[in-house]
Amino acid sequence: MRDSYFTAKTLLRMNAQADVYVAELEPGGKAMKNPRRLTLEESDDMVWDWTADSRAVLFQSNRNGNGDLFKQDITQTDAEPVVTSPEEESHPSLSPDRAFILYLVSEKPGSTATRLMRVPVGGGPPERVLTGEKIKNFSCAREANLCVVVEEVEGKQILTTFEPLKGRGMKLPLSDYPDFERGILSPQGRLVEKMKPGPEGLHIRVGSLRGAPVEEITFKSLIQLYQFYGWSVDGKVMYLMEWSGSFYQDFRIVYADLKGHSQVIWKRGSSPGYTPDYPVPSPDGRYLAFTTVTYESNAWLLENF
Repeated sequence: MRDSYFTAKTLLRMNAQADVYVAELEPGGKAMKNPRRLTLEESDDMVWDWTADSRAVLFQSNRNGNGDLFKQDITQTDAEPVVTSPEEESHPSLSPDRAFILYLVSEKPGSTATRLMRVPVGGGPPERVLTGEKIKNFSCAREANLCVVVEEVEGKQILTTFEPLKGRGMKLPLSDYPDFERGILSPQGRLVEKMKPGPEGLHIRVGSLRGAPVEEITFKSLIQLYQFYGWSVDGKVMYLMEWSGSFYQDFRIVYADLKGHSQVIWKRGSSPGYTPDYPVPSPDGRYLAFTTVTYESNAWLLENF
């Protein structure tokens, strides 16, 4: 990504690049340590999931000039292609039975996905799972053995269950949570139904697609703006993005458990990168993969301007 800005005598060029990082998780997921950059290409890379053995991450990258899917062992410096084509592939994630890598396809960069596809983990031809006009996201709960797809229909966010081999299932009731752009389901089938910030703290309502009781949690120490990003492996912790709302954002990743406790695990200035995105814990709970964006800027003085 590249942006250029002009002043009266100065040209400022900023380059932004998204890279995948991996950190070690402390027991319980309350803190991470030793974060390191995993993807070393000069491209935009975004992590979405792990392989079942917790040894490699699945990510999308534009290193070939368009969005393709890759897998990279966390002990290696090179990635293996999973799906490459002239179209835009994104969001590689394992199916609940871990037999397939599911992903989205759109025709060009920045356009809404219109197909949800699957490809066998061991290799093979891609096959269609379902189609739609505006597919925003999808998520699978491995322990609960179910998946949902999020679509925009007539300006509303619609959640529908699906099976990787059978396609669409039933529509779910409308959620009060407005924007499922990142994680949706915990491995146990929990999902955020409502998130409301306020001076008395952040209130979150957590529901379940497997019949577990609804939980209402208020985090009294969380008084900024927040977006839900994902779940811990045991489904007892949510990862939230916090920002201040000012132009110079103070981005943080917050650990927030279902008992109302919270703790910052990533903070701009003391952690790598400028903005974090979508933390994804490994299935064994030992690692946290996340995407972070870094910026480089160069300024030139223009003579005789």
